[in-house]
Amino acid sequence: MFTFRKLADYSDGSNRITRYDSMTGERILVDPLDNQPKSWPLLGVSFENKAPTKDKISMDYVANAVTEGWATWVNHRTVHRPGGPETNPWSTTHTFHQADEVVFHVLEDDDGSWVKKDFMYKVTKQPDKTQTTEGKWEVDWCFELELVNVHG
Repeated sequence: MFTFRKLADYSDGSNRITRYDSMTGERILVDPLDNQPKSWPLLGVSFENKAPTKDKISMDYVANAVTEGWATWVNHRTVHRPGGPETNPWSTTHTFHQADEVVFHVLEDDDGSWVKKDFMYKVTKQPDKTQTTEGKWEVDWCFELELVNVHG
């Protein structure tokens, strides 16, 4: 199972303190100098457990990882499918990210120091809207991935 751990970068020497939102009780990190919310910068991510050889992962999770810089699409494309009723199928649309590969840029602990490795996964099933043999439509928002290579 894909389970990642985000690692904070504490190298700038600054401090954070914990506060709690008075309305929601949510934990918030703040800069003690100005009492403004400020999270730690992202050092990178590591696999919580061993990297899976085959698994499913949410399209939105991968898109967020790409935005944060710790994943890359290979041959990325965006596709649209009709999502409306039969009488007006294009009144709303489903938008899917698709790719040939997804590469996760992961940090691994090598006796106390972090080593960057690229885990390259081939996409074996794309997020998409497909018709079943019974003629019904199914929407799948997940990639199915298979590990093909590790660099680093």
